[in-house]
Amino acid sequence: MGDDEKTAIVDFIMQRPISDIDTTSDDVSEKLIALECGHIFTVETLDGHCSMSEYYEIDPMTGRYITMKAPPVKFQTPPACPTCRGPITSPRYGRVTKRANLDILEQNVASSMSKRLEKHVPSIEAIAADLEASETAAKAIKNEGNLVSEDEVAEIYEKRKELFGKPDEPLPVNMLRDLKKFHGFSKEEAEGWKKIAKEINRVYDGIVGVASARSAHVKAYEAAMTTLFKLEMEVIARDPSKAGGKTQHEAAFDAVNAKIGQPPHKADRKYHIEAFLLSIELRLMLAQIGSARVAEIPLTSNEPDHSRHRQIWATFVGFLYESCVKDCAKATSLARSCSALRQEARVSMVDLRCNFEKVRFDALEERRKIQISDKSAEDQMRMRASLGTLIAQQRAVAHEALARVRTRYLQGRPVNSRKEMNEEILWFGENCSARAKKVFDAYVDLREQVLKVEVLYQPVSTREKLDIIKALGFGMQCVYSSVYPHHSRNLYRSRWTFL
Repeated sequence: MGDDEKTAIVDFIMQRPISDIDTTSDDVSEKLIALECGHIFTVETLDGHCSMSEYYEIDPMTGRYITMKAPPVKFQTPPACPTCRGPITSPRYGRVTKRANLDILEQNVASSMSKRLEKHVPSIEAIAADLEASETAAKAIKNEGNLVSEDEVAEIYEKRKELFGKPDEPLPVNMLRDLKKFHGFSKEEAEGWKKIAKEINRVYDGIVGVASARSAHVKAYEAAMTTLFKLEMEVIARDPSKAGGKTQHEAAFDAVNAKIGQPPHKADRKYHIEAFLLSIELRLMLAQIGSARVAEIPLTSNEPDHSRHRQIWATFVGFLYESCVKDCAKATSLARSCSALRQEARVSMVDLRCNFEKVRFDALEERRKIQISDKSAEDQMRMRASLGTLIAQQRAVAHEALARVRTRYLQGRPVNSRKEMNEEILWFGENCSARAKKVFDAYVDLREQVLKVEVLYQPVSTREKLDIIKALGFGMQCVYSSVYPHHSRNLYRSRWTFL
């Protein structure tokens, strides 16, 4: 060993050179470790450099590592030589190195998922820009084709309650594509809708693929967690005293977390939540198109099965809104599992919107029914007032939900100063409170619309006009002027109070 090597500092704490180290000592901290790069350090120096105390519990009396503990949550970089930054590959620091490598893998997974989601954004923007045309196309779908029996429809609806998808995945795309099987549509109407929703369903399928993706290291982690949990439950079942005053599940989870030695992987979860939000946005678009279709169909008609056709469409739109609300609950659960408070708050605002859209659709449907009922004007006014009260109550529920979300967010965020707290308040105001206000204002507008007394007209179809004219015994000239008023000198137009 040359003079330079003898004077090289190997103990950074005491600034001792290698010549001062007693290599015959039984003290582990005095042992030397030679790295692949050729530099040598004491165990105590490298233990401190690699933050071993963050990965293992230490006996305060002996200074020895006695058990593993959950490693740091923040992003870790692989440990490197203090002198030349070469990699530290010693088996003693294997857990530290593996934890850092997993963080790098997580970063790669996050980057990949981000690119997959970004790929769909232009398509979603194009779909949103073309919504009006889609609504027009939906209104033109004819009520035709053979419907399944009412008993079969009831069975379909009952079965559908169990088909909202897995707890950590959005609504399956087949629930949007197969309208005949899952929603009771006639073949002809299902085909008409399929053409309109084709692009939305294609993009939705891709987004659900991102939300359902599980990387290899996540699958391995979940498998290890499941196996260890079963083993710990068996141990506690044989000896309940090992629970230490906790429930069996809590004790088992604590033991598993200590043994597995790694926190849950979160990078993919955060992008799963973003995929959830995009999938919900697409379904809200589908529901908007479907609502336009429902509003176009009169509540009354002499045509056979007319009311059933309309009911199937209305139930389908209701199902879309219900699936959005359910998936908001799933996304909230995912956000809480990875302590993503900002994402959780954003999901909560989407949930407010989804609940409002569902309330609005149901309220307008009820208003239409009130409008054509044979009730007196006074009774109709009372019914509208009752509906307005329900809307006001839902608005109050939304206000309470916002207050809960705000409290949870501000209490959960890590803040160390008043300035940081003000920044968090500002973020919540811009990203949550401002969006919630739009929902609250929409509730007010909806209530006013429901309470307003007006006669709503819907243009009579060509066939209905011909039937009316034929029944009243008018001649062909009147038929022509009614069906094609722009060709008639008297510009005769027929109106009917259908909703």
